[in-house]
Amino acid sequence: IRKLVGENLTMTLTAEDPEGRPVTFRLTTSGDRDVTVQPNGQLDWTADDVSSASINVTVEDECGASSEQTFHLTTMSCPCENGGSCVPDPDMPRGQGFYTCVCPGYTGAVCETELEECQSSPCVNGTCTDLVNGYNCTCAEGYIGTRCDVSVNNRCALAPCFPDVSCINLEDGGYSCGRCPEGYIGNGYQCGGNASVRM
Repeated sequence: IRKLVGENLTMTLTAEDPEGRPVTFRLTTSGDRDVTVQPNGQLDWTADDVSSASINVTVEDECGASSEQTFHLTTMSCPCENGGSCVPDPDMPRGQGFYTCVCPGYTGAVCETELEECQSSPCVNGTCTDLVNGYNCTCAEGYIGTRCDVSVNNRCALAPCFPDVSCINLEDGGYSCGRCPEGYIGNGYQCGGNASVRM
């Protein structure tokens, strides 16, 4: 049975009686491994150090017939690199030591390879600089926007005006916002509050 340091592992041990009678479980040796076994077979393990040990569990039926099984316990460190975190693999049984690395900005079995966010050429009219879990575009002259996809002559493409307010591109490269919607006051770029409306 394997788990990560800091993980509280709960799993259910199973056994079958040859005559089909109910069975109970009990921990017969444990040392100081922070392991408990309930009569229904629920095993709880909370040890927080990297180590290994063995425990013995006895399974007994209602007639007193019993069998003892030895389980080897191993606590391991998370192998994920670059700040990745381990999560139990949902496709594998708990306690078998199968984990998946979750690592924003990285890929690979243990997060060993940085993602190349610039590989998809996200900067339309500019130079891409790869960052961990992101990228930054340096726009060519005449272009703006997070992806350098807006001409400076089309500032309205950035939707700078308040929602539902018209935008007009100006010849000098600027823009002008129309009037705020009815019931609002402001300059068209920022509109807020309710203006008093005359009837």
